[in-house]
Amino acid sequence: MATEMLAAARARATEITDAARRDQEEAARLQLESHRQIDLYLDQGRETAEELAGAVWNQAQGRIQELRRERERVEDERRSMLAQLSHVRGTVEDLEHYLGHNGASEA
Repeated sequence: MATEMLAAARARATEITDAARRDQEEAARLQLESHRQIDLYLDQGRETAEELAGAVWNQAQGRIQELRRERERVEDERRSMLAQLSHVRGTVEDLEHYLGHNGASEA
């Protein structure tokens, strides 16, 4: 009877060892699959972030171009106004000079 119990215990130990090995192999497989999934998610996240960054960059570049064009328009307008002001000043000076000579000759 002791021999039978010992054989039964050995058989049970073998079953437990085999089950533990299978569980360990399954755990290793699941861990590997988890790492693959994580790598896939990270790659997808990186790709999405790069696409989003590119879209934001392009949008920003468009807005920057608009602002540059607006700045150039304002600069052109400013130069035009300064030229007009210079012309008006010249006209006022000419008028003062004319009035100064005519006023002096009338006096």
